[in-house]
Amino acid sequence: MDTIPALRFLKTQEVSRYNKTRGGHMDLDKVSFGNNVKKYRSLAKLTQGQLAEIVNCSDRHIGHIEKGQNVPSVETLVSIANALNVGIDRLIYDSLDNRTDYYNQELNCIWEDVEGANRQIVIEMAKMLTCLLKKYK
Repeated sequence: MDTIPALRFLKTQEVSRYNKTRGGHMDLDKVSFGNNVKKYRSLAKLTQGQLAEIVNCSDRHIGHIEKGQNVPSVETLVSIANALNVGIDRLIYDSLDNRTDYYNQELNCIWEDVEGANRQIVIEMAKMLTCLLKKYK
């Protein structure tokens, strides 16, 4: 795994923009949501047009979603997640008030893929990354 994109991802998560909260609840961060749709669409090697065809909407609508200008209906959101083979939580996690469960699930998935002595290496790398993140905050 290339560490530079991973570090860039971590840095963008620190500075991601959030909408103002209302009544203790956070609104959907449409820009982050759109960026996540675009990221997972690119990883799936789909064009906006191809995704739109699968989801049964216009490529213009997908473009507006990716730019943070539109929010899809729940039905379209489910279709997008299914088409990209990704959980809805991955698309909206920047807007969740409590992302601890999401992060714990991600860390558990990573941990399950690591065997034996390599686990100590992962722990040491995590400690070094934590120090770097604190240093360059």
